Amino acid sequence: MSDKKLQMSFDPHTIEHLGVKMYSNIPNAIAELIANAYDADAENIHIKLVDREGDKSIQIIDDGIGMDFDEINSKFLRIGRKRRVEDGSVLSPTGTRKVTGKKGLGKLAFFGIGDTIDIATKKDGNQISFTLDWNELLGTDKPYYEPMFTTTSCNKQEHGTSIILKNLKRKSEFDKEGLAISLSNLFNFFDNTFNVNVTLNDDEPLKIDDKLKYKNISKQFTWSFPAFTDYVSSEYSEKRKIKGEILSTEKPLKPGLRGVTLFANGRLVNAPEFFGVSESSHGFSYFTGWLDVNFVDDWEKDVISTDRQSLN
Repeated sequence: MSDKKLQMSFDPHTIEHLGVKMYSNIPNAIAELIANAYDADAENIHIKLVDREGDKSIQIIDDGIGMDFDEINSKFLRIGRKRRVEDGSVLSPTGTRKVTGKKGLGKLAFFGIGDTIDIATKKDGNQISFTLDWNELLGTDKPYYEPMFTTTSCNKQEHGTSIILKNLKRKSEFDKEGLAISLSNLFNFFDNTFNVNVTLNDDEPLKIDDKLKYKNISKQFTWSFPAFTDYVSSEYSEKRKIKGEILSTEKPLKPGLRGVTLFANGRLVNAPEFFGVSESSHGFSYFTGWLDVNFVDDWEKDVISTDRQSLN
């Protein structure tokens, strides 16, 4: 019997295609880190934008459950981990939330906007700190990457994770309000149990909520679901499970706001569109809205695209 073995290896450039190319804008990359914190039962997240001479960085601080050494290795640093299958549950550690993560690729998002990532996480009286460096990762000649780390003691009551994105690819100035509105467009679960705020150079925090996405819109008419479903002739089997609202406006909307956005368990699964209806009529520039279609997240087949912009 031959001692030869078949072996599948990965090239670091695979990460470039999965992470850097997919999450090249700041809101989408930060959204992945917000989702991670939500799945870790965080109640508060602080996004700190820093733009001072010699220091341009983004810090995301959460008060979730944090990670121990084994969890960093087996969960955070593993690419493509199917969380729901391995954990045997679709619920967060406390059982109070349905997790949004599925594919295990969102952790690559930070490489889309920064080359150096400092991570510190606290759990059970220990703080583990390590740095992920994009250039080191690309330069490795092994099918794995081993970042250096330190472990220090902390109060056992402390928990949570801090991620600092440095050596940013983006050189232009931060738009604090624009970022907040963009993040509001990507989620639909901001409430008093999940608070997210943004600061720029430690200024007054701007709280993100679901209403920000329609901040500058003057509503004219509103159609609420599932109530309006009674007037929909289609016998689509899941139509009674659809919740949300479609609205018309007094003035034409900007292109990015036109169309209906779909969310599943509070997270974007389909960017705003009209789903095959011809948009040639000027009237479509006056319509927007959102619908919760949580049931698509429960289907056996995963129909949510990796970049969460469309349903298959």
